[in-house]
Amino acid sequence: MKQEFAKRFKKEFPKLRLLAVQLNGFSHRVVCDDKKASTKPLFLEYSGYLSKSEVGDVETYAKLKRIFEGVGHTSYQGNAQEIVYVLPHER
Repeated sequence: MKQEFAKRFKKEFPKLRLLAVQLNGFSHRVVCDDKKASTKPLFLEYSGYLSKSEVGDVETYAKLKRIFEGVGHTSYQGNAQEIVYVLPHER
């Protein structure tokens, strides 16, 4: 799954670097940056439970939906996971 997330992320956000993927019971999150250690990481959140009116940036949400396609939420309730690609001290 780690390699699949990296592949999907690179396709959807080619100008950003994937730092981590966080999976939990209500929402999943991508942590990324603009390939510069001097900038703050971006935290892009996706939840399959949001209604259309709750979605902010529709384009970003659609990209995140494609990244997390086939990854549910219920199996991560009380069992959150984080997949790390770049450790903080390696940025």
